[in-house]
Amino acid sequence: MKRILDRSGPAARLRLTAAARPELSAFMDRWSALGTTQRLALSGTIWTLTAFGGAQLLRFAGSLVTTRLLFPELFGLMAIVQSVLMAIAMFSDVGLSDNVVRGDRGDDRKFLANVFAVQAMRGVALWLVCVAAAPFVASFYGDARIAWVLPVTGLSATIAGFQSTSVMLMRKRMEVRRLALLELMAQAIGLAVVILWALADPSIWALVAGGLSSSIAKVAGSHVLNCPNRDRFGFDRAVLRELFSWGRWIFISTMFTFLAGQTDRLILGKLFSLDFLGIYNIAFMLSDVPRAIMIALSSRVILPTFAMSKHLPRVEAREKIRSRRRWLLAFAALALGSLVGAGDVLVVVLYDPRWSDAGWILQILAIGVWPLILAWSMDPMLFVLGKVHYPALGNALRFVLLCLLSVTGAWLGGEVGAVVGVAVSVLPVLVVSKIGLWREGYAYVRQDLIGTGLFVATAALTYGACELIKSYSASQPLGIAG
Repeated sequence: MKRILDRSGPAARLRLTAAARPELSAFMDRWSALGTTQRLALSGTIWTLTAFGGAQLLRFAGSLVTTRLLFPELFGLMAIVQSVLMAIAMFSDVGLSDNVVRGDRGDDRKFLANVFAVQAMRGVALWLVCVAAAPFVASFYGDARIAWVLPVTGLSATIAGFQSTSVMLMRKRMEVRRLALLELMAQAIGLAVVILWALADPSIWALVAGGLSSSIAKVAGSHVLNCPNRDRFGFDRAVLRELFSWGRWIFISTMFTFLAGQTDRLILGKLFSLDFLGIYNIAFMLSDVPRAIMIALSSRVILPTFAMSKHLPRVEAREKIRSRRRWLLAFAALALGSLVGAGDVLVVVLYDPRWSDAGWILQILAIGVWPLILAWSMDPMLFVLGKVHYPALGNALRFVLLCLLSVTGAWLGGEVGAVVGVAVSVLPVLVVSKIGLWREGYAYVRQDLIGTGLFVATAALTYGACELIKSYSASQPLGIAG
């Protein structure tokens, strides 16, 4: 929208001239023509992408600094600890946040009081499990540091258990701007603590302190955003029965989601050195960017949008979803295809030579992310329709295939074989998801094929361009000998 500025006049005030008013009026008419759900979805998408871009800038900046201050084995050690902690958390997930977002009682303070009580008790229980499991995990991996690092890192679960239910309500109402700013603030504080600690003491405790600081900042901020309301503990049998009735399928789904999404680091940490696991973790972080964007959009925009549209006729709902999903897939195909084609170049530019192996790992992992993008861009509809068993089954099959292919790949092809096994193991997630969506009338196979074609073309063109640049650079003389 073009603004024509007029600073004339004694007060030199900034105002829109008559030439800009028709454009402003047309823009406002188009905005008003959108339904409430459409406006919220559009605003939520913009804020999610903006906030995610800021989060990734912080994340990349942090990795560029910390990878120069800390050794790769520390990142490998932290990857194991974080995976174990996530395992414990996911094996006790009953879908509290999803219940608030999709349910009709999400705004009921009595209902939220029960959610807050269950969340807090779960957080304390998670830390106790971390304390009990730490000696066994340390013994399994042969590293005594884990016995201390895991319980201290596990305190973040207890801290998160006291997070305000305002975060769940912001998701339900698609107040993405406030939620994004809260998370960016917490991430920035955590990153600052990591860097300052690593400068003073380049040890594993720098990463631990950063994670705890981020958790504390997010919980404190969530209660500030909840004012003037206050979270209270509630114990109502009917509400608790409702929570756990829905939560049993969420528990099964998240359990297998963890097994499918985190077991690779646990297996590779046992099969190979901590140095390799640290390098793998950096490659995974880079390849995970498009998938993480999709997850962020899924939880903050797609799921609430689908929940608001669930009462519409199927034909109308399908058409709305098709038009919005098309742009999401196009963006993901371009981003992910670029990583496949130029991943090795990206690593060389961003990191020092100790991390060079992350380049080829990134390229392989990025290929495996594409089937997940296709599945997870529509899985929220299965949750809204109550068909949670499809994602659960897909992740269960992925976990089985991951164990078989990563171990077999390591035996046949070493590190490369193991990484290829991890990438291929994602296929059951897409297949099972498509079966469920096809039965419900939301398969969008043609859209998937077009998106896949764009992904492959982007990867091929980017790879070809990088190879041409490398060949040209190699053919140039380095200088004239004196």
